[in-house]
Amino acid sequence: GDERTRAIVRAYTDAIEGGDVDTVLDLLTEDATWSMPPYAVWFSGLGPIAAFLAEAPMTQRWRHRPTTANGQPAVGCYLWDDERETFAAEVIDVLTLRGDGRIEAVTAFIDPGLFPRFGLPARVDP
Repeated sequence: GDERTRAIVRAYTDAIEGGDVDTVLDLLTEDATWSMPPYAVWFSGLGPIAAFLAEAPMTQRWRHRPTTANGQPAVGCYLWDDERETFAAEVIDVLTLRGDGRIEAVTAFIDPGLFPRFGLPARVDP
């Protein structure tokens, strides 16, 4: 992807790793959606997404690796595993961007088994 796309992905991953809900929201469109296949639950709009982020993902420690999925920017998300003392593969976030460079959808595929298909390792050491 181009430098603008890489900058958006960097800002997104930095914000999540830093637990910065406001910066994530600044990257999203007003009508953004956040879904998590295979779960049926999803969030639409900045208010519900903010509440979800503050209650769940932003309370965890994450590391990320950029990738692509069907030509779209994507991120391999690694969750801290206390027992193994490493960051373990957890989610592939596919980011759908609008022409203005903002994220209109995050589709978070919760399946660590997907990581090898993206050339991503099963874990990232601290």
